[in-house]
Order: sequence, then structure tokens, then C-alpha cells
Amino acid sequence: MLKRTLILDFKKVILSFIFVITVILSFFFFYQYNTGIKESLYSMYTYFSFGESYANAINIQQLVNKVEKNYGEEIERYSEQFQLPSEYLKSLIVLECSGHRPAPSRFEHHVYNKLLDLRSGKIENYGIIEQSDITDATDEALLNLASSWGPFQLMGYKCIQLGINISQMRGENAVYWGIKWIDMTYGTYLRRNEYENAFHIHNTGREYPVDGNVSTSNPDYVKRGLQYMKYF
Repeated sequence: MLKRTLILDFKKVILSFIFVITVILSFFFFYQYNTGIKESLYSMYTYFSFGESYANAINIQQLVNKVEKNYGEEIERYSEQFQLPSEYLKSLIVLECSGHRPAPSRFEHHVYNKLLDLRSGKIENYGIIEQSDITDATDEALLNLASSWGPFQLMGYKCIQLGINISQMRGENAVYWGIKWIDMTYGTYLRRNEYENAFHIHNTGREYPVDGNVSTSNPDYVKRGLQYMKYF
């Protein structure tokens, strides 16, 4: 009886261990590729069944297919209009919103605090924004300006630079306005095929550092962007 109990307890421990590992790995793949839980579980299966390289390729292909389905036609049209490489723009969408449509927004608390300081006069400017640009902005408006929107996850305050209402950045024409901002900000780099600089500028506002010490939100941001471009 004692032996049977020990065997059952041991099985419970093993099953619990497997469950915990499964959850941890699912969240790893969810974070790594920003996919759904179902896709994350499939990623884990392919990882253990066929190896890391194959699993990575499968995940990337899933993201590529999603981008093509949700944004492919618009990207091709506007990339031709602005003379920008479509493979870069599509890769950027993979990085920024994983091809989701509509793209979720992300609130940046540190940006919100800076905007509060700017509105109150504690600082004179925040990038290209001056106090006069947001003097009459409500707290709710600042929340929107401090959030990123659209497939390229542009910060809301970029609407001031574009001369549009923030609703246009997250509406039906979000792709157009996103590409227009990219063209205005670092389109020259793209036309010179300086993709490392382009990815780093999009994420940080600065060129890719000479010493390779990147300051992107994810250390592999540029590396992954360059990798995704090969799939388009």
C-alpha cells in the first residue's frame, strides 16, 4: 500500500513538473515571437521535435503569413508610392505588432510623465514637441499621446509632427500615416539600404551605434528585423 502511494505521489510530482515546464516554455515562445498561446504550444512542439532552427523558421513563417494577409496589399501600394522597401516595412510590422490587425496599443508611462512635465512647464520640450503643442491637452489626451498606435507602433505624439489627429494614426489609414512618418524621419537611410540604422532609429530615434552597443527595447530587435526581411 505504501509502495503504491509513493508511486502515485511520484507520478503527481512528474506531471506537475511537466505542467510547470510547459507553462514556462509557452510564455517563452509567447514573449519571443508575440504569438498566441496556441501558436506558442505549437512552437514548443516543433522546438523539441525538430530542433531550434526548424522551430524558429516555422514561427517566423507564421508571422510572415499573418503580415501578408493583414497588411501585404497596403504595404506594397504605399512602399511604391514612397519608394521605400516593402520587405523592411513588413519586417517592421512583425517586430512591432506581430502582424495583428487591429494592432494593440502600448502605454509608455515614462513618456506620459515627460508630457506632464512639458505641459506644466518643468521642461521646455520633449523631442520636437514644445509646451505650446499640448498646453490645452487633458490628462486623457496625454494618455493617448503617450501610447503607441498602429502596425508600426508610432507614439501618439508623432501626430503633432504629422499634423494630423491621433485618431488617424490608429484608424483605417494607419498604414499610410505610419509609412509617411517613416519616410519623413529616416526614409533616406532606407533608400541607401542602411537597414541597421533604420531599425535602430525606429526603435530609439538614433542611428545604429558604431560599437554595436544597441539601446533598443529588445537587444535582438535589429538582428531579428534583418532576419525577417529575408522572408519577404
